[in-house]
Amino acid sequence: MSEINSQALREAAEQAMHDDWGFDADLFHELVTPSIVLELLDERERNQQYIKRRDQENEDIALTVGKLRVELETAKSKLNEQREYYEGVISDGSKRIAKLESNEVREDGNQFLVVRHPGKTPVIKHCT
Repeated sequence: MSEINSQALREAAEQAMHDDWGFDADLFHELVTPSIVLELLDERERNQQYIKRRDQENEDIALTVGKLRVELETAKSKLNEQREYYEGVISDGSKRIAKLESNEVREDGNQFLVVRHPGKTPVIKHCT
């Protein structure tokens, strides 16, 4: 508060409430002028507006965090699906390679490897 001695106002108000103890309430009335009351009300309004802005910012942040969490879970789910898919592809490929590598043809000491690709003519390789 500018130009307002908050502590003096508080003390004067507290003592004025207990006027039966002989405190002169006039001191309180001298300190509490219309301009002081208006200034206090203005400060209170500024504080309330500040709190409202912070609350809105916090709400916006919470919404953003919520959206980001949903996006993160979606991305994790997609990654898991892709991982499972590619693990299957690798497994199938490994089995296919093992099957193709086992396609050896032996004839009188000669060794041949038959390589087959889907939709293509098989290739026969002579191995020594």
